[in-house]
Amino acid sequence: MSKPLCKSAYYDAFRNGREFDIFAERDEKIHGQNRRMFSRPYSTAVIKDFEASLDDVLMNFVNTPKSMDGQEVNFGKYLELFAFGKWY
Repeated sequence: MSKPLCKSAYYDAFRNGREFDIFAERDEKIHGQNRRMFSRPYSTAVIKDFEASLDDVLMNFVNTPKSMDGQEVNFGKYLELFAFGKWY
């Protein structure tokens, strides 16, 4: 099997002086260790565990404007509140 392509010095610009940056890390071994550390919350198994809660939140998101019966809604603010979990 061939060796994976290594990131070039181009990625150094993304560090902005940070010692730790998973995106800009050029050492494949370190990048792999860091990726494993952060990948678990995004795995299919974990996402499936949250499916019921997510369904409830999304249904609330859809049904709330319906219950406002003709009231004016600042949809940008509504999306902001939804994104940061402050509206329900």
